[in-house]
Amino acid sequence: MPKVKFVENKIRRIEGFEVKIRHRDGKDVRSDMEGLPTYDFERAANSAISVSDWIDSRFNPYFAGFNIEVVYPNGEKVHGATKLGNVRESYG
Repeated sequence: MPKVKFVENKIRRIEGFEVKIRHRDGKDVRSDMEGLPTYDFERAANSAISVSDWIDSRFNPYFAGFNIEVVYPNGEKVHGATKLGNVRESYG
């Protein structure tokens, strides 16, 4: 099973934005922690869906016990109502 950093990097490659995987209590997860499932999607989610919808459909069902934050290039957390297309555009 992959490490946290591998999963975060794979999401970046597929989805076009960066994420931070967190424990349920909000604490950071060490990037060398092992045992996560892989991110099995091969194509990016539709740009018209919101960050919250992406989390509910692509992260939560597969990564029980963890939370995730979608972040802008400056590291700021993206609001859940933001469309994925807008997040991707920020990475230019």
